[in-house]
Amino acid sequence: MKLLTLLIVSLMAISTQSYAASEQVPADKTIIKLSVYENDVVVKFTPSFANTQGCPESAQDAFIIDMDNNLGKTLYAAVLSSAQTGGTVGFGINGCKGHPKIYRVDQVF
Repeated sequence: MKLLTLLIVSLMAISTQSYAASEQVPADKTIIKLSVYENDVVVKFTPSFANTQGCPESAQDAFIIDMDNNLGKTLYAAVLSSAQTGGTVGFGINGCKGHPKIYRVDQVF
């Protein structure tokens, strides 16, 4: 009986978890600040964007690039070039690392 109760409770817990899906952020954002850390880059932009990722950091004007892999370095290069030229950008975000994580950058020239 205890095993059955444990199984039911476990299944209920699994079925109630919600995972955020990837989101497309419109390519009308202007980068206003880049904060570079050892393993991350925080990208601040304007205008703000209300995301549904459910991240612990609730700021609506900042996303993060995870620099632990080559994709992060490529994304950082794209963001940096847009910041330097003043072009607008859009993002693909999915998941969290404090802030919503960027997995794609759309540059507008």
